[in-house]
Amino acid sequence: MMKFYYILIVLILGFYKLFPQDITTTEIKVVENFMPTILEAARLNENAIFLDTVKAKKTQSFNIFKVQIDSDYNTRPLSPAKVKSQKIPQLFNKRLSLGTGYKVTSKFNAVYNTIYSKDISNGIIINHLSNDAYVEDKYAGKQLDNIHMYIKKIQNNFTIKSTIDYNRLAFFTYGQGTSDKKKYDNSITKNNPYLNRFSYSKLFFSLHNNHKKNNYAPNKLSFFITDLNEFSENQINLKSSLEKNLDSLLVSYNIEYNNFLNYKNKDNVFETKNVHTISFTPSTSINKYALKIELALPIYYESEFSKFKVFPQVILNKQLVNNVLYIKGGLRHRNYRNTFKSLSEKNPYIHSFGTNQSIINDSIISQQLFTTYNDELFFAISNMLSKNEYLHFECAYFNINNYPYFSLINNGYYNRFKVNYLESLSQFRFTAKYSRDFGSLIKTSLLLKYYKRDKQVNHKEDLFVYVDSQINLRDKIYLSPSLNYKTKRISYNRELSPVLQFDFNILYIYSKQLSGYLNLINLTNSKIEIWDSYKDVGFNLVLGVKYAF
Repeated sequence: MMKFYYILIVLILGFYKLFPQDITTTEIKVVENFMPTILEAARLNENAIFLDTVKAKKTQSFNIFKVQIDSDYNTRPLSPAKVKSQKIPQLFNKRLSLGTGYKVTSKFNAVYNTIYSKDISNGIIINHLSNDAYVEDKYAGKQLDNIHMYIKKIQNNFTIKSTIDYNRLAFFTYGQGTSDKKKYDNSITKNNPYLNRFSYSKLFFSLHNNHKKNNYAPNKLSFFITDLNEFSENQINLKSSLEKNLDSLLVSYNIEYNNFLNYKNKDNVFETKNVHTISFTPSTSINKYALKIELALPIYYESEFSKFKVFPQVILNKQLVNNVLYIKGGLRHRNYRNTFKSLSEKNPYIHSFGTNQSIINDSIISQQLFTTYNDELFFAISNMLSKNEYLHFECAYFNINNYPYFSLINNGYYNRFKVNYLESLSQFRFTAKYSRDFGSLIKTSLLLKYYKRDKQVNHKEDLFVYVDSQINLRDKIYLSPSLNYKTKRISYNRELSPVLQFDFNILYIYSKQLSGYLNLINLTNSKIEIWDSYKDVGFNLVLGVKYAF
């Protein structure tokens, strides 16, 4: 109740201060006559104009005061970061592949190698293939075996590498002669004279110098010794390379020694052959006239005919467009020794008297093993058409001494081949290579070689074409078709038909460990003569699985 009285008193006092306005009458005296006028509306100016002569002074002056602000806040030290390396993908150091099929008895592959080692690695690879095919009721079986073992040790100053190889080629002779393996043995053994067998072993050792600052230590040193069919053919090789700076010029010196020994096995009717070769090749490269010029002077000596040969090499390199267009050309030289091993790899149906295997002794046919010399003038151009497209052309003119070729000779029981040599041959060769990747789906490549010779050469085609592709279907199925074509060839006065072979391979990847494959070989079932009297076995296939662990 008291609050009500207080409010009432405040209102009364407020109204007490209020009073009405007292407006009195004001008298105005006019001295002169007043004439009221109204300005014309057209003369009114609605846009006000402001004129000012004052100009602002736009200069400012600043003073810098050094002020240190102290704070008693202490930051929390950051804990060290934990960096985790990328997870290493699962690697398998063992793989096994087994296969068999039509006209193919067995196909086997095994691989073992060490993993996750910084300074040492070793491994072994084993391959085997055998077939049980017939050509015109004659047995045309073959067996291919290969074993490769290696070990590599990396040190701070050098790298040591050693390998052991074993290769065995075994082909039954079926070209226009009896080829009945059951007549002598029910298995492929060395006791059957119709079996051509070449067993080859090699021991290799190399030492690579990782300290390139030492100009007097060899950059690389290697040694190997080989054996074919138990001492019927051997080779000892020693090679060394040295790099040395002469003023501002880097010069390389390559030295190689070979000793070729033939018919060292006991009870051999042929005279033992021992040939020594020495080659010395100093080389260097200089950059001048916007060219890279490679210079070399190969010096070669052979003891068999006291052959001494010197052939200067000059090769010019030019990069017309950086990392896109290259040209290369000049003079170069190459020579190689023809051995039973190299000849048997080209033609497994050569006469093999004196190579320590079962033979028919009614006739003796010896093979001549000479050195072939190639002097070459060439020009090449390479072009990266795009990131995934590559094109290469090369034209070369050869002057060849001791050019090897094969001629068919019958010993009264079967047809096999003897190597002969053309003392001199001029040859032109055109080579084209093309490859393209259509994204990750299709990859394809083409190889073409065309030859023009001044003399007719047995079993040598004028045109060779090889096309292959790979089709990737979602990284699970890979299809690999390939085409191989050779034009007609001549064997003396007899013409051999062109060879056309189409193959198709399928790979199915079930998982990282398990996959399967199917190889369809010679789908056209072509039975054209590969060599004189030796026809292809026709269509065959291999079906197999691969497992990694």
